[in-house]
Amino acid sequence: MRVSGRVLEILVEESDQVEAGQAMAVMDGAPLRNRVAERRALLAQARGNVARTADLHGRWQGLVREGAISQQDFQGLTADLQRDEAALQAAEERLQQLLTEQDDLVVRAPFGGKVLERFADPGATVAPTTSASNSAGANRASILALGAGMEVVARVPESDVGRIVEGQQALVRIDAYPDRSYAATVKGIATRARTNNNVIAFDVMLRFTASDTSAIRYGMTGDISFDTGRLAPASVIPTVAVVTERGQPGVYAVGRNRQPRFQPVVLGTSSGSSTQILEGVEPGERIFIDLPPWSGRRLN
Repeated sequence: MRVSGRVLEILVEESDQVEAGQAMAVMDGAPLRNRVAERRALLAQARGNVARTADLHGRWQGLVREGAISQQDFQGLTADLQRDEAALQAAEERLQQLLTEQDDLVVRAPFGGKVLERFADPGATVAPTTSASNSAGANRASILALGAGMEVVARVPESDVGRIVEGQQALVRIDAYPDRSYAATVKGIATRARTNNNVIAFDVMLRFTASDTSAIRYGMTGDISFDTGRLAPASVIPTVAVVTERGQPGVYAVGRNRQPRFQPVVLGTSSGSSTQILEGVEPGERIFIDLPPWSGRRLN
């Protein structure tokens, strides 16, 4: 949306499928139409000024040659003609700008997709530079939210993200439809990590490759199974127990006098809350999930 003003009409509803260029809403054009009429009048006046000055300029050319008009007066008239022509060009450009804004009164879909949300009703005032607000009667920056296709975002722990690459296959199971699964492909992996409860994870974006995803709605949650191949049985520990020292992953094992002892490990796959340990910890070995207060040490 490029034009601020009052919403006159909304032509689509939430969940409607729209095509690129399709009209979705119409802004009130009354104030703009008045400005266009004023600009048209100024343009007509500028054209009249150019016509009169050009006509006079043409007649004076012969008079200059005959000596009836001085060269200085003729040069002054030439300057007047140039100013009138510049004013005419400026008037044409200003009118064209308003006509472009008039075209923008019809809000069109920039791409094909589905209407996700409706932020304004007819009569609401919207502006491109104002932020969205929940207050009744407040200005809003958007009229409609439009989405092109569906994307899945999985939060994958740091210990497991190295097993995921673009183009990798996955299965998505939506909580609302536990008996269904949808094929998907890894589209990209975030470059910045997120930390939650001392667990570092990366957002992995996937796109559906299943032929029918019409039942899926934006905002639904579910589980994703990545095709990483089969893994041999291994020990499993809580992910929060995994620490890093000098770039080496490890755990704090229970050492002498119950003091934590850093033990390097080789990490396997992770489900989020649990992580496989391929090497470094034996089944039944005791480890610390957090540093005990008697250790006198702190996690970085």
